Amino acid sequence: MRAGRVLAAILAVLALVRVTTVWAQDPISEALEREFQIIMDILVSIKDWFVTLGRVLSGVLIVVGVVLWASDIFSYKGKRLITSGVVLFFILELLS
Repeated sequence: MRAGRVLAAILAVLALVRVTTVWAQDPISEALEREFQIIMDILVSIKDWFVTLGRVLSGVLIVVGVVLWASDIFSYKGKRLITSGVVLFFILELLS
């Protein structure tokens, strides 16, 4: 009785090893791996595009803020725009 359980356990382990070996060499899993890599590359390029766009927008905020602050027409709003642009720039630098 005990030998039968041991033999069944050994056969189960051997079958599991065989299944995992075949699954690792399966062309379907390789195709899925390639698809996931393509998706990750697309997501990284989208992130890089948004970081670049954010850097441009932070520069625009700072320039507009300096113009408004220097003109003394909307100096308070100009200071807020400068602060917002600097904070946005630092956040984007942390993300990239």
